[in-house]
Amino acid sequence: MHDIAVILVNFKMANFVKASLSGLKTQCENSNLNIRIVVVDNNSDDNVRDIIGESGCTNLTSVFLSENLGYGGGVNRGIQAVEAKYYFVVNPDLVFFEDRTLDRLHSFMEENKKVGMAAPKLLNTDGSLQLSCWRFPSRMVPMYRRTALGNTKRGRKAIRNFLMEEWDHKQTQPVECIMGSAMFVRAESLKKVGLMSEEYFMYFEDMDWCRRFWNHHQPIYYVHDVRIRHHWQRDSAKVKGIKAVALNSLTRTHVKSWMKYMWKWRAIKD
Repeated sequence: MHDIAVILVNFKMANFVKASLSGLKTQCENSNLNIRIVVVDNNSDDNVRDIIGESGCTNLTSVFLSENLGYGGGVNRGIQAVEAKYYFVVNPDLVFFEDRTLDRLHSFMEENKKVGMAAPKLLNTDGSLQLSCWRFPSRMVPMYRRTALGNTKRGRKAIRNFLMEEWDHKQTQPVECIMGSAMFVRAESLKKVGLMSEEYFMYFEDMDWCRRFWNHHQPIYYVHDVRIRHHWQRDSAKVKGIKAVALNSLTRTHVKSWMKYMWKWRAIKD
C-alpha cells in the first residue's frame, strides 16, 4: 500500500499537467514516503500522453478514460486504480512551490487521527490569499455571485459569509467546506463516506463530499501553514448575469449542479 496517492484529473489542461508533474516529481524525490501519482485523463484528446511519457516520473499510473466522466467520475477512477492510506485529490493547475508539501499534509493527518480531510492554504499566482475554504452556501449564494443581486446589502453579506472573508486564515481550524482543487483525504474515512458523487458532472461535487464527511463525523481541517499556488480561472463565471446561461456552457453546467445540490440538501435555510 502506498502512503499517498496523488489523484490528478486532466481535461484539456495538458500544459498545466506538465508543470504540475514537474512539481510533484520534486516532492516525491525529496520524500521518504511511498507516493504514487495517478493521472486520469477524461478523454481529452490532447498531448497529455506525451507529457506523461516525458515527465520522468517513475512512480506514475495513467488512467485513460474512453469518455469524459466529469470531475467526480475522474477522481473516483483514480482512487480505485491505486491502494493508498491517503488520497490527495488535486487540480492540474496547482504549483507546488514549497518543500515537503505532501509530507507535511501527511504528518498533519498522522498526528490528527480523527480528521477525515485536510486542505492546504491556496494562494493566487500573485501570492495573495485565495479564499478556498467556505461555509456551506445558502440557496441564494450562487445567484448572488452571478448577478447584480450580489451588489445588494443582503447579497454582499451572504457572499462574505460564504467565502469566510472575515475568518482568520492564519490558523489551522476545522471548516465546513474546502475547494475541490486540493483535498487530502484519509482512505479509512472513505469506507464510511464513500467516493465523490458522480451525479454532478462538474461543480458542487466538492461541497457535496464535504457535507457527507461532516455527516459521517469525519472532520475537515484547513491547514494554514502548508501553501500551494493555484491558477484558479472560474471559467463558468467569465460571462456575468442571466445571459451567461445562454452563452457559456460551463455556466449551464454550474447552474445544473447547483440545482441538484440544493435539492439534495434542501433542508438548508438562508
